[in-house]
Amino acid sequence: VATGYVIIHFIPDNNSIHEFIPALIQKVKEGYDMVIVSIYLYWAKSYDDDIVTGFGNWLFTKTVNVLFGVKYTDTLVMFRGFEKNLVEKLNIREKRLPVFEYMLSIRCAKMGLKVSEIPGDEPPRLGRHRKMRPFYNRLSLFWIIFRELFVFPKKKSWSVHECGELISENIIIKKLPKLFNYKTLCFVE
Repeated sequence: VATGYVIIHFIPDNNSIHEFIPALIQKVKEGYDMVIVSIYLYWAKSYDDDIVTGFGNWLFTKTVNVLFGVKYTDTLVMFRGFEKNLVEKLNIREKRLPVFEYMLSIRCAKMGLKVSEIPGDEPPRLGRHRKMRPFYNRLSLFWIIFRELFVFPKKKSWSVHECGELISENIIIKKLPKLFNYKTLCFVE
């Protein structure tokens, strides 16, 4: 359980440069809900990207910018900071798919929260081996885009409850594909 004010989400395999942490914390203290250490902002560069991961990051960042009206330079990087209550505020409960950073970016955009980016290089990871599976990860990201556009309401705070029937007129029940092993969810509007 986190006891501090700010959560720093980063990769401990030399892929995130810890010298950027003070600047990241300062931005959160200035009132930003989330701060991303972008590897594509200004002078920053990734020394870990290849043509597949670079194109994928560009594609998914551009998709979020167009669909949700924001101007991110990096939606997929793990290195970011946010107030500890943000995950609960955005109702992010995804545990099966590798999409946490992407969901943070999308839901902050949908809720109109204050997001800032600071530039930061991404050195090659230790061992040069990434655990990401490009096809599976990209398929998961497309699923999240679809779900965020058509299942979850836009710019509202979410209250998600497991349920099996319509409780009243202001509750919508949505069934999600069994492929992702979800139960029936209802959304209070």
